[in-house]
Amino acid sequence: MVRSVVRLRWFLLCVIVFSHGCERASAPTDDAAIARVGLESENGQAAPQQAAPTPPTSAIADPQPGRFRLVMVGDSITAGFGLPAPEALPVKLQSALDEQRCAITIVDAGVSGDTTADGLNRFGWSVDPDADGVLIALGGNDLLQGIAPDQTRANLAAMIEKAKARDLQVILAGMRAPGNYGTTFQDRFDAIFPDLAATYDIALYPFLLEGVGAVPSLNQPDGIHPNRQGVAKITDAVSTFLCDTVKAMQ
Repeated sequence: MVRSVVRLRWFLLCVIVFSHGCERASAPTDDAAIARVGLESENGQAAPQQAAPTPPTSAIADPQPGRFRLVMVGDSITAGFGLPAPEALPVKLQSALDEQRCAITIVDAGVSGDTTADGLNRFGWSVDPDADGVLIALGGNDLLQGIAPDQTRANLAAMIEKAKARDLQVILAGMRAPGNYGTTFQDRFDAIFPDLAATYDIALYPFLLEGVGAVPSLNQPDGIHPNRQGVAKITDAVSTFLCDTVKAMQ
């Protein structure tokens, strides 16, 4: 019972805060509602969405010879919402990777409120020519806006294809839907990330918020965005994963 209350509280707060100004949408709970939100191409498959103009960012770091340059394309979690700049996830990841003597440079290209459509729209601009790889950490705001899972999948697939066309290594960070959306939506959304990883043969970190999501002590007062302790927990797991994954790629 306590766990259900915590999950419900997390979901409601997500709708209000995590989307960061995005219009609130009801969660679809059946096939008709899911189909209503998506865009389809002539063959009946979801087509990549058009997004708002690319927002400005100061995320591009100076290239460092001999290091694997990994651009982290994400939303408010990547951007460090609610935290001092030195406490943002990409900064803490960089420190952890340096401590592990992993020759990886993390480039923070996170923008609060971004959906997968936004990430796709700014992909060519935010993933600079010196990049060696891209870490895609998007999907949470699609979930909160009730965007059809097929649409989210199409946008992520388009980003992966853009990266592969540039011979970039791709790492995908997954998200998971709470049960409040209904099992149909939840199953479709949760399947996006492992399916794309298998289809495109790319590395997958299954759930970016593993062990942190819906844990009050590891989140800010809004109940959604990780606090310093939450970021530290994410950093411990993700930095080791990135270090091992990038080494295997080289």
